[in-house]
This record gives sequence, C-alpha cells and structure tokens, in this order.
Amino acid sequence: MFLKEFAVSRYGPLPESGRLILSSFNLFYGPNEDGKTLTLDALLKMLLGKKAQRHFTRLKRVQDLPEGYLLLIDEKGLRLKLPADGVLEDHFKFNAREFGSIFVIRDSDLLISGEGDFFRDLTGRLTGMRTEEIKKIKLQISELGKITETGVFINTTPEKLKDKLNNARSLLAIAEDLAATLQEEGYSRFEEELARLQERRRAVIKRLEDLRVAAKRDLYKRGCKALAGLVEALEDYRRLRHVNRVNYETWQQAASRLAYFSTELKHIETEMEGMKKELQSVHISLLEKNRLVREQDIKLTKTEEKLQPLLDNHEKQSIDLKKFETAAGAKYLRYCAAFAAAVFLILLSLTLSGVEWWSTVLLIISGGVVTGFGLLQALFLKKRTDLAAKETEIIIEGEKQGLPVSSVGEIRKELACFKESFSSLVSLADEVVKEIGWKEKEKSRLESDGEEKKRLFAGTAKKIETIRRQSGADSLDQYRDFLHQKEDLSMEIEKQKSLLAGYFGGRESKAGNSQISFWEEQVAELADFAEAVPHIGCNPGEVARLETERDKLDQEVENLRERMGWHLEKLRDFEREINDLFQGGEEEEYLYCQTVVDLESLQKKLHHWIDRHEEGRKTALQALEILDKIADDEEDKVSSLFGPASAAGKYFSCITGGNYHHVSYDSRENMIRVHFPDDRMLEADRLSGGTFDQLYFAIRLALGEKILEGEKGFFLLDDPFIKADPERLSALLKMLFEINEAGWQILYFSAKEEIKRALQEKIDCRSIKEFRINRQEP
Repeated sequence: MFLKEFAVSRYGPLPESGRLILSSFNLFYGPNEDGKTLTLDALLKMLLGKKAQRHFTRLKRVQDLPEGYLLLIDEKGLRLKLPADGVLEDHFKFNAREFGSIFVIRDSDLLISGEGDFFRDLTGRLTGMRTEEIKKIKLQISELGKITETGVFINTTPEKLKDKLNNARSLLAIAEDLAATLQEEGYSRFEEELARLQERRRAVIKRLEDLRVAAKRDLYKRGCKALAGLVEALEDYRRLRHVNRVNYETWQQAASRLAYFSTELKHIETEMEGMKKELQSVHISLLEKNRLVREQDIKLTKTEEKLQPLLDNHEKQSIDLKKFETAAGAKYLRYCAAFAAAVFLILLSLTLSGVEWWSTVLLIISGGVVTGFGLLQALFLKKRTDLAAKETEIIIEGEKQGLPVSSVGEIRKELACFKESFSSLVSLADEVVKEIGWKEKEKSRLESDGEEKKRLFAGTAKKIETIRRQSGADSLDQYRDFLHQKEDLSMEIEKQKSLLAGYFGGRESKAGNSQISFWEEQVAELADFAEAVPHIGCNPGEVARLETERDKLDQEVENLRERMGWHLEKLRDFEREINDLFQGGEEEEYLYCQTVVDLESLQKKLHHWIDRHEEGRKTALQALEILDKIADDEEDKVSSLFGPASAAGKYFSCITGGNYHHVSYDSRENMIRVHFPDDRMLEADRLSGGTFDQLYFAIRLALGEKILEGEKGFFLLDDPFIKADPERLSALLKMLFEINEAGWQILYFSAKEEIKRALQEKIDCRSIKEFRINRQEP
C-alpha cells in the first residue's frame, strides 16, 4: 500500500498544490505556517474521511473536507483513487484508529495511545480473541449464581441475599424448635377440633347464602316483568332520537349544494383531459432528446476511451524527447572539453618521454568519443521516430472514430467541439424537463382543486346520508311523519315511568344519570341471579334459625382459639418472619403458618431454598474457574504480537544492530520489555530516548505488516524527531533509511533546518524527493 500521487485543490487557507508525484522517501520542507501541516491534515481526511477528526484533534481547525484526490497502489497492482473510491477502511482490514496509531506520528510522540487496550483490540480482531465475550459470560454467571467476584453471595440492596440466607438458616432452627414444642403439648388435637367447628360454620354460611340468592332471584323476575313495558317504549323512542327540525332543514340545504359541486367537477375534468394530452406530447419530446443524449454519450465515451490514452502517452513522449535533447547537448559539451584536456596531457607526456606510438593511442581515444556521440544521436533519432509513429497512430485512430484530421492538435480541438455539442444537447433535454415540471405543477393544481370539490361534495352527501341513516327516513315527507310518532311515544314513556317508580323508587343512578338508568341498574345488578339455585325457595324462618346457629359456632371457635392463643402467636410470628424473608423475591403469594402442617411445609420450603442457592453458587464457581483458565489463554494471544520470533523483535534487533535480541509484552502488567542477547531484559520506559523511539518504530512496523497481511505500506511523519539531539537524530534518520530500503514509503514533514541539512546529500542524489508546498516545486 503506497501513495503514488496526490493533489489538494482547496483546503482552508492552503494554496492549490498541483499534482504531486511521490517517491519512496519524500520530504515536505519549509518554514512554519507554510502549509505542510495543513497538507498532512488534508491527506488524513482524504484517507480516513470524517472519522479522521475523531482520532486527530488538530484537524478541527478546518471543518470542511479537502477537495482533491489521492492515488494509492498496492503490491498486487490494485489502484484506488480517494475519496472517489471511499476511504481506506472500505478497502483494507483496519479501522481509522489503527491506521492513526500505527502509520501516523505527530508531535514527536512515537508512543501508541492506550497501547494495552490497542494491542488487545487489534489482536482480538486479527486472531478472534474472545476476552470481552468471556468477561460478559463471567458477569452473567455471577449474576445467575448471585455471587460476588470473591465467590460469596451478593449482599446489595434490594436483594441482600447473603443476609437472607443467614436469616433463613436462623428461621430453620426456630421452626425445628417450635415443631418439637407443639408435638409435646398435643397442639394437633386442638387443630382437629377447630377444623370440625370451622367446617360446620362454612356449611351454615353456605346455606344462608343460597337462601339470600333465592330471594334476589325472585326480585329480579318481578323487576324484569315491570321493566318490559318501559323498554319496549324506549326502544321505539330511541329509534327516533335523531329526528328533529334542524336535521330536516340541513337535508334541504345540502341537496342544493350537491348540484353546484357537480357542475364544477365537470369543468375541472375537461381541463384535466387537455393538460394530460399536452404532457404526453412533451414526454414524447423528452424521450427523443434523451435518446440522442445517450447515443452521443456512448459515442463520446468510446472516442475518449480510444484516443485519450494515446494522447496522454504522446504528451509524455514529447516531454521526454525535449528533456533528452537538452540533456544530450549539455553532456556533449562537457565530454568535448574533457576530451581536449586529455589529448593535451597525453601528447605532452609522450613528447617528453620520446615515445612515437602516441598517435595510435590518440586515434583510439578519439574513435571512442566519436562513437559515444554517435550513439547519443542515434538514440535521439529513435525517440523522434517513435514520437512520429505515435502521432500517426493517433491520427489513424481519430479517423476510425469519425475525426478526419491531419494532426494531434486538430484531434484535441475536435474532441473539445464534440464535448461542447454534447453539453448543448444535454441542456436542451434539461429545458424539456423544466417544461414538464411546470405542466406537472399545473396538473397537480387542477387535481388539488378537483379533490377539494370532491371532498366538499362527499362531505355534503355524507351529511344527508348521516341524517338518513340515523333517522331511517327515505324522504323528507317520511321524516315529518317520524316527528309526529316521536310525540306520541313521549307520552307512553311517562306512563311507564310512573309504574316502575312503585317498584324501585325514584332515585338517580350511581353515575348521576336519570331515573330510567337507575331502574336499569337495579335490574342489571340482579341479572346474575336469574337462574340461581332453582331448587331452593324463599324461607324467612329457616334464615333466622341458621343465623342463630352461625353465631353459636362463632363463639365456640373464639373460645377454642383463646385456648390455642400462645401457640398460635408463635406460629404467627414465624409466619410474619418468613414472609418478611421472601418479600420482594421470587415468592409472590402470602405464606400462611397457622397449623402444624403449615409449619412442616414451610420447613421443607426453607431447606429447598437454601440448598438451591448453595448449589447455584457451587455451579457458578466451577464455571468461573473454567472461564478464568480460558481467559488466561486468550490473554496470551496478545503477547503473540511480540516474543523472540515476532516481527517486532526482528525489526528492533535489526535497527539496533543486534544490541537487543527480541521484544516481549506482558498483557497483565501492560508492560513492554526488551531482551539483550545474554538474556538480560529491561523495561521500555528505561531505554534511552533514541532507543525508545527505535523500539516503538519497530513495533509500528510489525503491527503495520500484521494488518497489511505481510505487505509494506507508508508512514506519515510530522517532525517525529524534533526533540532529538544531533547524535540521536543521526541514528534515527539512519533507521528511517533502513526502513525505506526495506520497502516502506516515508512522507516526512518538517520545518527544521537541521533535518534539511541531514537529508541534503540524499536529496542531491535523488534518493529523497523534496517538496515545497507553496512553490509547488519538487
């Protein structure tokens, strides 16, 4: 993954950069406020999109996204143009935070923010580590087992399980003592006698209730018979309750309005038909223009696909030829001067020494120079010939595409005219679209008017239909007949009311309604007794006798309860305490403890409740122990990014010249350590400043290769060594050269003169490419 080129046309106060073609090592140099930092910010936003501002706070000084492009290639030849093709996260297996933490260094800070969590998250994504999932499962198991991290029962509000279990054990001991006491004193005999008395009392009460129901059943039948006449009259009256003079007049007025709305709707329908025909005609015109646009677009696209690559190649070859011609001439002059000096020295040397074969030597040298010059001229002629062949190829291809011209320049003009013609055709189509829009609006207005008239028509018709439906009349004459019937029914209802008042009185109903509602309520309250106890008749004498027997039984039960008082009080105390224990928990019903049987049942319940929680705690602890072992294995995966065989250790050993053997990471202590060849080790924060930076650069290299799946990438460096002294700076720059030679691309942003001086030699020999943003000069 390498940056091939980029261009920033607009980003805050940053001037337009032009097209910047990058090499493997690039230096962006210039004074502060010269645009380097804004250029880096623009690169980050084009790479990461809106997510860049979440991880780089300084990007917020310019809120907008940059305008421009950025071209990426990878080792497999994949080309991406950002932001047109999205962002890095859409095409590579890393997110914005991971990219910023690994490939971007700003403010001379090589540390990785939150490195413990970062290593763990990255390892989890790359290896499928399940640490967080295990934590959630452990928490759920602890909640199910209702235990704390130390394995004891929780004792937090509102459950207070630990205290409840202690209380339950205490209550269990109390229940055992109470059961033994009741057994010794024969409490069960008292309970049997009390049960016999209560059973007889229930039978007496049941017989009394049946006799009262029989009396209500007879009252209901008499009430129904008395109410029947009134109900029949009320039904007829209610059928005519909507018949009145106001509705009659409303019906007449609505009929007149319906006639008016009908005329208006016919007029609107006529206008709509005309508008639909106009729209159909304009749509046909639009289809024809769109067809022409598509045809011209296909032709233009095909022509550009065939000719544009040839034109671009021709332009590149022309530039190369001019550069070669200039370079060849300059070199020839230098070679001629050097040759003249050499010939003079050789001749002088041979004259002084008296040797006569100097002419042969001079001939050989002269022949070599002439041959070299001839080769240069031949190469120059070949390039010119290739360029001419390319021009011919372009002209021939232009004729194939319908552009009969005689030069490359004319082809470029023809293409421009073709594009202009296409734009005009598109504009005509747009005008037709606008016309359709206007006519659609006019059509919508007519439809809206029509809908409004239909709504008013329907509303008026609905009024008539409502009156007709409510009254049941088919005509106004029949409506007048209903008015006379309503007056006759009113007199009949008053007659029936006077009869019902003698049965149920004249009070208002419970809801504050009229006397009629009161009578209906009285009858409705007795409806449940209509078919009750049909085999039992009313017997006032039997009711009196049973009431006397019931009072006697109540007295006997009370006397027996006084004899059982102390024991019953103990049982009630236990009942209260056990209900307090289970209050607000899983037990919803109230628990009674008034007999020995109740006490034995509650003892079993306490045993079961305690055993169930203890068993749940035991099971939870066993499951947590297993999960702890699994979690330890998962944490070891984080350390796999480091170690003797890891890429981080190999890079660090190579960068430091073998002074250190490998790097390790303790995920539990969140500590990085370096190891010497003699097995000594040292914490990372105890290293010298230069070695510390080398270590974290090695870690970034290893992590970068990991998420790039073994491929190389690029680093964005914003004065990463600004705090380094000259000796440390030299070592760190040497490290960058070695990283670059290993295949990594470097984009170095700096405003420091010492950086420029340190890199000048490699800039001069073109190993490093220098950019000045404002000047736009490489």
